[in-house]
Amino acid sequence: MSHSTSRRPTRLDTEPLVDSDTTRKDGKRRSQCDIIASHMSQPHFALNLFAIVFFCVGCLMLLISSHQQGIKLIMPDCHSETTITQNTNKFVSGGDFYEQRKTREKLKGSGTFVIPEKKEPPKHINLNSNSNSKSLPTGQVDFVTAGNSISVEQAMKLDCPYSEVEHIDYEALETKETEGIDVGDRTELRFFIGITSTCCTERSRRNRNAIRETWLQQSHEMFDNVDVKFFLAQPDAVDSEEAIELLSEELRSYDDIVVVRGHDLYENLPNKTLGMLKYALSSPAKYTHILKTDDDCYVRVHKLMEILDPPEGPQFEGMYKGCIENRGGFWPIRDPNSKWFLRYDELDDYTAAPIRGTKYLAGWGYILTRDLAFHALKKVYAWDNQLETVPAWYPIMKWEDVLMGILLSDKVSYPDADYHFKAAWRACTNETAIRHLDLDAPNLFGGLYEQERNGLWLKKTVQCSSGSYVAGDYGGWKRWRNSVTEAESRI
Repeated sequence: MSHSTSRRPTRLDTEPLVDSDTTRKDGKRRSQCDIIASHMSQPHFALNLFAIVFFCVGCLMLLISSHQQGIKLIMPDCHSETTITQNTNKFVSGGDFYEQRKTREKLKGSGTFVIPEKKEPPKHINLNSNSNSKSLPTGQVDFVTAGNSISVEQAMKLDCPYSEVEHIDYEALETKETEGIDVGDRTELRFFIGITSTCCTERSRRNRNAIRETWLQQSHEMFDNVDVKFFLAQPDAVDSEEAIELLSEELRSYDDIVVVRGHDLYENLPNKTLGMLKYALSSPAKYTHILKTDDDCYVRVHKLMEILDPPEGPQFEGMYKGCIENRGGFWPIRDPNSKWFLRYDELDDYTAAPIRGTKYLAGWGYILTRDLAFHALKKVYAWDNQLETVPAWYPIMKWEDVLMGILLSDKVSYPDADYHFKAAWRACTNETAIRHLDLDAPNLFGGLYEQERNGLWLKKTVQCSSGSYVAGDYGGWKRWRNSVTEAESRI
């Protein structure tokens, strides 16, 4: 017994296999000329043709208008020329951040970065030191703690006498600050950016100047609740005379340098970083968030402020945010060809056992809330005052980013790996907040700044490397980097 089944009609059931438009009344097929002539004689053809002409005229008028406003088409290259009208690209100093953020969201696809004029007093406090202007007496430099300025000659001496203002009991200071204060009552975000830089090399000075002329200038124009300082340590005694001359020249124009105690060596970077935290916590500004970064990084402060001050409000405790480059955590590297080589007699496996595998954030850029900065310094302060409690690994630890991860490991189970923080081999997407330029600093600062101010970086990924490797390819980046650096700097 057969069963009939119904099916949905297809196009073949409802339309002829041969288009009637291609067949003449006498049954013969029409030529292509006949078909075209027939279509052109239909009323809808004239309407369609008119619409196409109207669309083309409109596009032409739009291009003419854009040209008159002074806006060029921008190629995705960090060195491309751009012409932007003065009114289109103005950053207004001290504008309300929340209003700025709303405007940025509206303009993300417009190709321009416009900040509205300030109509009301800013919500945030003015920290009064986020300026390139000169305010310290000539020949003076900030030394160790906030508000403590001494002569450049004294600051550059490794045997500079200690003063009372340098001694701070962080346990007592934090207790005094937090007594009777609920963290939930805090509303004002006060952001400090500390940039570690080498004291007395021409390249470091070029990096500092490039930062001042690019992203630091933009930060000053946009925010009054952000402070930025460069942190230098002390040179060898044989180099101090030259260092004094170079630094004095720089300080004649800028008051954004802090000198910390200790020899200015790469291996002494933990001391410089701890000195930066000490300075920030000693400031009467009472910063709520601290960014530690290096002078070879491009920082987009407005992006960081979006992260730190979301619509639901800032996170005032427990933030340790940045980029995890080493997913396996800390392990002593025994390869003598590595930049991070540790000899077995420096740190043997037994001594390293308690800290092996500790997760940490890359040292070129991470953010701490004030409570965690206090926590790290209180540990070091306790060790300095009770030498019998010092862990065996502590005097040997050369890497400041690893040290910070260890100091915070009892407070933060796993650091906050944030995709806005881009390592040197990563692409510069429009969501980038910090990019480690590494060898490309300071050469690419200017190009990135241009793309920031003309709005291109808000819309798309931009070029931010001169290396011959594919973005995201760590192996390719490492081979390129090692091919252009001296042996002691290879990784």
